[in-house]
Amino acid sequence: MEKLYAGYNQKDPRTYFEQAFVNITEIGHGSFGTVHAATYLGTGKQYAIKKAHNLYCGDKNRKSALHEVKIQELLPHHPNIVSFFKAWEECDRLYIQLELCGKYSLSDIKACPSCVNSDSLWIWFEDMTKAVKFLHDHQIIHLDVKPDNIFLASNGHCKLGDFGLALDLNKDSLKDFEDGDSRYLAPEILNNPPTKAADIYSLGMSFLHMSINDEISPKSKEYKEICEKLGNAVSVVHQKYFTRVKDEYFLKLISTLINIDPFARPKANELLRSIQSNQKPKLGLIFDKKTKKIHFHFAVIVFIFSFFSAYSNVKF
Repeated sequence: MEKLYAGYNQKDPRTYFEQAFVNITEIGHGSFGTVHAATYLGTGKQYAIKKAHNLYCGDKNRKSALHEVKIQELLPHHPNIVSFFKAWEECDRLYIQLELCGKYSLSDIKACPSCVNSDSLWIWFEDMTKAVKFLHDHQIIHLDVKPDNIFLASNGHCKLGDFGLALDLNKDSLKDFEDGDSRYLAPEILNNPPTKAADIYSLGMSFLHMSINDEISPKSKEYKEICEKLGNAVSVVHQKYFTRVKDEYFLKLISTLINIDPFARPKANELLRSIQSNQKPKLGLIFDKKTKKIHFHFAVIVFIFSFFSAYSNVKF
């Protein structure tokens, strides 16, 4: 974990964030607060800084806010997890310094038909299965796996972030947990404590959402019927809903993840073996220094999207 910025002056009326970082640009916001891309003066490297919306309103609220930090401090580095660097509190507000992955989440690029297809989904699906397996191996359940929290890195692979709802199975009470996004929420945890199977369900729903045609709204009756058929292990779902996904095995695998019976879902290690036993496309990358665009090659398709990102070599 990095030390505090050496040039910080407590007598300066500016916050530590304002003193230690420059080129501050808001790149996102959510229930926790705002996310900024910023350059750290201590190293010249860029990071993502999560700044809480609200001030603490008591010890319980502070403990809840710091829980995300404690979860991430437990975890060693993993290539498919957004890296944590440090966190600090100032004026009853929490700041979290994280790896800056890039501008886009999977949710952002879902509407790009040349970006999302069977080849790219296989690669990202394996990335996220590795991330979930890593968390489960460390007895952590994420509880908020969804396209909005899956970020594209400069190498074309994905990283899982946002641990605001995560639980440590070794330490945390399973009675006190917050529900995640209802679109990806495992149905059994509405009445029962969460398990690792809840993350598997959310992973399946995330990639089902990425696979279904854009014109089908997640709020529509049609979408719900598709999910119910797959979740009840009905193997025949009309291909017209998945025109971008030509791989039937991919869809069958997704259906096992969203089975309504949590005990029937594969464990993360079993799922990873299934994915790796299937021959998948390999990811190639060309970076154009002039246009600052990345060209990702998946077999016979190419998609291009502009990005901004900076990465650092971090030792844990």
